[in-house]
Amino acid sequence: MSDFRARELGLEPLARIVSTGVSALSPELMGMGPVESSRRALALAG
Repeated sequence: MSDFRARELGLEPLARIVSTGVSALSPELMGMGPVESSRRALALAG
C-alpha cells in the first residue's frame, strides 16, 4: 500500500523497506537463496 493511501485510512506504517536483493541458485541448494539475497540487500542498505 502506498504511503498516501495509508494516510487516507489513518494508518501508521509498521516498517519501511530500505533495500532489496535478488539471487538465484541451483535447485540442489534450495533454501540458500535467502542467504545471498539478504547479503546483497544489506550491502545496498549500507
